[in-house]
Amino acid sequence: MCDQIIDPCFANEFSICREGCNSLSPKNINKKEYLPLSEQTLCVLDELKKLTKNTASYLFLGKSGDKPVRDIKTFWEKVIKEANLKNIRIHDLRHTHASHLVSSGLSLSIVGKLLGHTQAATTQRYAHLADEPLRHAAALFGNQIDALSSSKRVQLKNDTLNLAA
Repeated sequence: MCDQIIDPCFANEFSICREGCNSLSPKNINKKEYLPLSEQTLCVLDELKKLTKNTASYLFLGKSGDKPVRDIKTFWEKVIKEANLKNIRIHDLRHTHASHLVSSGLSLSIVGKLLGHTQAATTQRYAHLADEPLRHAAALFGNQIDALSSSKRVQLKNDTLNLAA
């Protein structure tokens, strides 16, 4: 059990604590999901709570100011309007997060666990983003082959010159 620092949305469904985030699975209400949070994320959440001068135990307050937001769609529409963004779904943030993780070299298995995927096939949509580390690894090996073959060519050239002399 951890010390709860914030209840960002639905008090009985989602809580954030120092060790990570716990939530009820949206697909199975009997299953709890756990997501570790970085220290940076926890700092942002702490700062956001301070900036809003929110004394309630919720991060995203509804209009009443003492209860949590119940409709994330309306809240999200307000966020994208104020940020002057168009055609951005809240789920796009999840895809962007996963894309950055895979592009940074994390395995699909780890990314899938962070996203809460139970099937590896669900995370496969990000597999094409893992190509860059593979190309880099192939180039490293190619460079080693070049280095070995160029030293062999120099050696063969020297041997040929020595035979001719």
